[in-house]
Amino acid sequence: MSSKINLKNIVFGHFKTLVDSGRSKISFSDIFTFFIIPATLSGVGVFFSFNLSKDFISLLVNFGAIFTALLLSVLVLVYDQENKIDSIDNQALKAVKKNLLKQLYFNICYCIAASVVLVVACLFHSVIESVSSGINIFATAPLIIFVVSNLVLTILMIVKRMHVLLVS
Repeated sequence: MSSKINLKNIVFGHFKTLVDSGRSKISFSDIFTFFIIPATLSGVGVFFSFNLSKDFISLLVNFGAIFTALLLSVLVLVYDQENKIDSIDNQALKAVKKNLLKQLYFNICYCIAASVVLVVACLFHSVIESVSSGINIFATAPLIIFVVSNLVLTILMIVKRMHVLLVS
């Protein structure tokens, strides 16, 4: 794969942000929240043969496109905040905020990539559905359910981290 489109560092960087505060150990509650819950929702969707309507797919494509644009704007805000943090005299506070900015950077980039995956998965869902509806339930619907739920949860984490960054 071309290094220009390889997102491995962004994905691994995002995983490294799923740690307990002040420790470098992976947080089981974060893994549960961001991966087990979305995987469970996908499994429930498969179990109940949940299929996504064309209107819902259209809504998800809009969701992915809008959040990609908004998250790119937030990325610019994070970059701007990094310049403001350099003026803080308290070195401990500066280090905490820089670490939070780094985590936000990875989380936002991960969400942008997940939004692109969502849009592409919705495209595949529409194509497969137009050809054969039986395989679609097991091919793309679980992936879409997983990505949407993971994306929403990660966006909530970004909002919380932005709040902490801007309020403190």
